[in-house]
Amino acid sequence: MNFKFLEMSFDEFMTKNETDYEIVKMVTAGQKNCKEIGSLLSCSSETIKRKIIVFSFRIVELYISFLKGNGMEVSKENLYDFYQNSGMVAAYLEKNFTELNCYRGGKSELFLPFYPNLLPYRNLSRKDIFDIEMEVVFLKNKRKMSFEDIGDRLKLTKEKVRCIYNWYYHNKVYCAIEELPAENKTVIKEEVLHFSNSSKKQWEYLCKNYPD
Repeated sequence: MNFKFLEMSFDEFMTKNETDYEIVKMVTAGQKNCKEIGSLLSCSSETIKRKIIVFSFRIVELYISFLKGNGMEVSKENLYDFYQNSGMVAAYLEKNFTELNCYRGGKSELFLPFYPNLLPYRNLSRKDIFDIEMEVVFLKNKRKMSFEDIGDRLKLTKEKVRCIYNWYYHNKVYCAIEELPAENKTVIKEEVLHFSNSSKKQWEYLCKNYPD
């Protein structure tokens, strides 16, 4: 990704990306979905999704750059790891660093209005993740709960819950493949990984076709 945008002022960035921010507002506020906006702009829903991701990512980068330039330390990696959503990371920064009001020239927050019930950041330890992982898998597989409902119950974003669930099966797949005989490992690995992008489906395929 080109980081030339970091050389822009906030006003310059917003002027150049005004349309993308309007898209973010419509989708985040639930006014229109990506497919509907794509139809209006004669592009695919995937293009709209990418515009939202890129815009929110760049806002986070601009915020972090400003804060670090003024001597404030922010762990971008930890915030992304907890929220798994760049819009929420931007909202967290807007809520917790009033210095950004100056950066925006007194203009209102961009993302915080969309997340009035933003979860407080928590630094999750490895043990926390292990315990949460077991509960996420149980609630998803046995109770058939949605990622959003599980997130509400565990005080996590639905994106983080989905990430934990997928990572659980990702690890199971790779650990199982590592136990395969060396002569079969590469072939079976490619077979499994090409079967689906879903770690859960890869695990189910592996169990069904290579139970031993």
